[in-house]
Amino acid sequence: MKVQKKIFCFALLLTLPFFAFSQSYDWEKVEIIEIAQKTFSQSYSAMDEDGNFYTSDNASYAGDLNSWTDGDYQKNNIFIRKYDSEFNLIWTKKIANSIPYKTNTSRPTASIWYDQGLLKVFITIRDSMYVNNQLYKTNCFDDAYCWKKVELQYDKSGNLLNTIWAEGSANFSFETVGDDHFDWYGLNISTPYAGFNIPDTCYLKFKDDSLTTYHYNSFLQKYSKGNDSLLWRIPAISIERLLTDGLGNVYVFETVSRWGWRTIKKIGADGSLIWERKIMATISPSLDLLSLTNAKIAKNGDIITLYKTFYNGNDRSVTLYDGNNYSYLSGLGKENFVIVVYKPNGDKRWARMSKSSGYEGLSGIESDEDANVYFTGYHYHQILDGKDTIVHIDYNNGSEILVISYDSLGNYRWSKSEGGSGKDAGGNIHLDSMGNIIVFGSVGSNPCVFGDIETSFSLGAKMFFAKLKKIPLSVPILENNINLSIYPNPTEGLLYLSFMEEDSYDVSVFNSLGEELIRKRFQGNDLQLDLSTLNAGSYFVVVKNSQNIQASQQVIITSKKK
Repeated sequence: MKVQKKIFCFALLLTLPFFAFSQSYDWEKVEIIEIAQKTFSQSYSAMDEDGNFYTSDNASYAGDLNSWTDGDYQKNNIFIRKYDSEFNLIWTKKIANSIPYKTNTSRPTASIWYDQGLLKVFITIRDSMYVNNQLYKTNCFDDAYCWKKVELQYDKSGNLLNTIWAEGSANFSFETVGDDHFDWYGLNISTPYAGFNIPDTCYLKFKDDSLTTYHYNSFLQKYSKGNDSLLWRIPAISIERLLTDGLGNVYVFETVSRWGWRTIKKIGADGSLIWERKIMATISPSLDLLSLTNAKIAKNGDIITLYKTFYNGNDRSVTLYDGNNYSYLSGLGKENFVIVVYKPNGDKRWARMSKSSGYEGLSGIESDEDANVYFTGYHYHQILDGKDTIVHIDYNNGSEILVISYDSLGNYRWSKSEGGSGKDAGGNIHLDSMGNIIVFGSVGSNPCVFGDIETSFSLGAKMFFAKLKKIPLSVPILENNINLSIYPNPTEGLLYLSFMEEDSYDVSVFNSLGEELIRKRFQGNDLQLDLSTLNAGSYFVVVKNSQNIQASQQVIITSKKK
């Protein structure tokens, strides 16, 4: 059946009031930070209750730069820095550097977070390292499989308050949370590491003042820090991450298999298992891998988890298992991000998996009081989210910084893609007290563009802070400046837009709450929009041309005929 075009005359709608939608975000400020003359491997950020930011970076410098050791060889260093809410540097401290003790491949790694008035830096040591001018060495043979790990605790002025360390073989770690202390050891025998001989007898030696323990099996245990008493111990396999909810519960993220099995366990205050959930990458058509990227407890108590799938194939899927039922997500590309949000009772609230022709990943997680969630990461190609909602984002030859938001039910809200022709990526994301979004990450493009803000810099490793200011989004009354026809209206799913003039157009679809559900940029005269994933109801199509002339039209989606 031939579809008859329906022409909408925008001039007839001039009596309509303004459409007042929900908030939008525009880039307000970008600060490029030089952290090294050469390269860096990782960098992290944290924010305190006053809106100050703390960063840790693991950078490679040429020369000694006032090194704690002799010699003029290249050093691997860890610096921590504090910035105010406008990204002005307050103080900086060099806290560690590695030296070629047993091998020349030793590189420091450090993560940073803010917890109850304390700035915590967690450093992993392979071989040897100076930490605050004190030498730490692992007591292993050259081919042994062991580390030292150190937690440094600072106040907000950068004064060192506590140093806690542990040494162990295979997979071990520890974490302090308030007055409680967790440590764990677990060896996944299916994940051998080339170049290391895994010992038959593995160990963990933990030292915190008078507390020293040795263990020879896989476990997670909880201590009361006040009296160093063991509260409980449970079996564990290979723990990737630990989260606490402030109610005494612990969420444990384990690697069950190198090839893709991951589990999430909720452990009660007494060490009892409350629930367990599983996620697996499907091997199709070739070997598939799944890794945990990040996890965070949202302000409403939900558990937000990020994963990445990666392999040399095209189609893949992820399987979720809640103990009774299986559910599936499908993806497309070489690297996909996977988002799974669980309710505190373990029920899946929503899940998404990206689709593209290339690579994308998410790392930073944030949430607001309305249970909207925000992510940052990178992408190389245009992507679709896992609900097949159109989220077309422009990209250049390199990777671009990706910021994306979903509502409390997993509906796509909006996204930003910024950068240039180099390698750029978002790493961490924060919300300040005014609801503005702060993105921290790495930038390699020169110049690097954030909306209307263009930055340039000298050579060397660079990080960035960028603020997305929260701005009310209002769509003006329709103007009769874009000759456009939209048909059919109402529609069962497919909507056609026909323009009299060929141009570059941005087309967005909003619901009645002002949430952007679909965004499309194209060059030409005609566009087909697939709205079949949207529920029946009233929506607004907003169009803007290359001269920023804007028009909008209400469209109705009807239920499909049976």
